Amino acid sequence: MPVRIIPKSARIDHKKITREELRSICSAKNPIRPKVRRLSRDDLRSLCRSTTSSRAEIKHVSHDDVKSIDNNKRISIRKNQVLPKPEDNSQTKKDESSKIIEQPKKRSFYQRKGGILFKIGVVAVILLLIGAVIFLLIKTLQSNTSSSSNANTNNNTTTSIINITTPTSSISSTTTATFLYRWNVTGTTVAGTGSSVTTAAADQLDHPFSLALDSSNTLYIADQQNNRIQKWIVGAITGTTIAGDSGGIAGTNSTEFYQPSGIALDSSGGIYITDTSNNRVQYWSNGAVSGTTVAGIQGSTGSANNLLIDPFGIALDSSSGTLYIVDQSNSRVMSYLSGASSGTVVAGGNGLGTGSTQLNYPVGLYFDSSSNSLIIANAGSNNIVRWVIGATNWILVAGSSTGTSGSSSELLNYPVGVTLDSLGNLYVADRDNHRIQLFLAGQTNGTTIVGVSGQSGSNDTFLYKPCAVILDSQRNLYVADTYNNRVQQFIRY
Repeated sequence: MPVRIIPKSARIDHKKITREELRSICSAKNPIRPKVRRLSRDDLRSLCRSTTSSRAEIKHVSHDDVKSIDNNKRISIRKNQVLPKPEDNSQTKKDESSKIIEQPKKRSFYQRKGGILFKIGVVAVILLLIGAVIFLLIKTLQSNTSSSSNANTNNNTTTSIINITTPTSSISSTTTATFLYRWNVTGTTVAGTGSSVTTAAADQLDHPFSLALDSSNTLYIADQQNNRIQKWIVGAITGTTIAGDSGGIAGTNSTEFYQPSGIALDSSGGIYITDTSNNRVQYWSNGAVSGTTVAGIQGSTGSANNLLIDPFGIALDSSSGTLYIVDQSNSRVMSYLSGASSGTVVAGGNGLGTGSTQLNYPVGLYFDSSSNSLIIANAGSNNIVRWVIGATNWILVAGSSTGTSGSSSELLNYPVGVTLDSLGNLYVADRDNHRIQLFLAGQTNGTTIVGVSGQSGSNDTFLYKPCAVILDSQRNLYVADTYNNRVQQFIRY
């Protein structure tokens, strides 16, 4: 087949072509090369001799070489088209390397997402900082309202938290003070052993029924079934009998008691005691070895104003020396002026019942000097009532007005002990619900601050028929955990 002659201007300018260069020429990628079926050795020589200046000397090119070239990669030559110059491998590599350098570096996943992740991280850090600031502010506020008893508090124990707001006034302005009430609900035994097997040993109690504190926080306990009054100094592991028989013997003489239930302290360190089953009230002066009957008559019962039947709660108006005594089985409260031998009915006295002029097995008593009224634990009607001195009927404070019992936040189940704090908030020993309820002043919906509602137990978070509750000057709670034979302290902080 005749060979097409490439124009002179397109001829390859090589003085000398080696075998490798020839192969490079034939393998060059050129999509527009004309096809040649066969290229003989003479054709190649003619091609290379087409111009003197571009003559190429071909040595060591055999027929097999040419045939191999033709079979593997045929050279295509079209009319008036220029053959490509042989590739310079070194230059190609250089160009490729330069392309690699010039080509923008491929970004990784984290580089592509880096901007978004960075922004998210910044927002998260800002939120954490805001949360930390709020947390520190809350802790600071709590710390400012905590008492000095914080060191005795177990931080791993659940607490009861109540906000109490009360107005405080001055001549020129009125402000509002907020108190944060929190109690450790795990109690500490401060008197008694909590043993179900009781004796009259100095470190034991048998159904402690009522409590009192003096100015030094010394505890006084009506140890009912041991027929004695125990004095318990803070931190002591044993008590001291200050009234009654230290061995727990019951009796009717002036040195003995028969199931004493209520106690009240006077400013001189003397103590008034309701000697329940002897139907009398005894007064023991500070350091005395025997008592004096100030109300009731030993061995006599009745409804006359000089008689008592099962006296329980007792309260003292320290400003006048007037005694107020719960005369339970007569369904009334009696008032005894200092030195009087006969009393006056100041609440109830209209028979047993749930009406607003009646009382129903009253037990606990608290005198509120700020309102000149009595707070009465009206146990049989499952409520707490206020009876203003001189009034003819009570006002409901907590519980059901009709005598309904229950374990909800508004109901009580045989409440026995009551006390008030300086803000007028009410604390109730809700005996058969095994709990202490707090009713903020003016509210009828209570909060359980100690014990578990409806559940009795003997561990440090449970109570078993508590009968009394009092507070010290730091508003720490003391509870007569009567059926566990102990007194429990619950720290406020």
